Amino acid sequence: MTNLAAPTTSNHSADPGSEQAVTLTASLSGLELRQRRQLIGDHGLCRSSPHPEHWWPEHPKNVSPIQRRAYAARLCANCPVIGHCLQYAVAADERHGIWGGQSEEQRRAVRSLLRHLDATASTAAPDLELRDDHSPGRPDH
Repeated sequence: MTNLAAPTTSNHSADPGSEQAVTLTASLSGLELRQRRQLIGDHGLCRSSPHPEHWWPEHPKNVSPIQRRAYAARLCANCPVIGHCLQYAVAADERHGIWGGQSEEQRRAVRSLLRHLDATASTAAPDLELRDDHSPGRPDH
C-alpha cells in the first residue's frame, strides 16, 4: 500500500496526535476510522466554528464555494488534527464538505493518486525482485 504524507501541525501540544506524522492511505480498518472520527470530534477546530456551513456545500447560506473553501482551509490550517481529518476523509470516501482543509475535488484527486501509486507499486514489485535475484556479484544458478 502506498502512503503519502498528510499535513500536520505541531503548535498544539495538548492534542495527542499533533506531534505525529500522518500518512495517507486509501483505506483504514473500521476501528481506525472510528478512532480518527473521535479524534476529529474531540480536537478539530471545526467543531466549535460559528459557521459550520463553510464545511458543508449543501448548505451554502449566501457563501460562494470559493469563499467556503478558503475559509475552511484557513481554519483547518491551524487545526491540530488536520492530517488525521484528511486521512479519515480519504479512507472513508467522504464525498461532501471540507475535511482536512481539502474539498471533495481535492480529496478525489488524492484517492486517484493513491490508487495509481498502489497499482504502479504492485506491477513494479516483480521487476524489483528479479533484479535483486540477478544483482551483480551473485552467481547465476
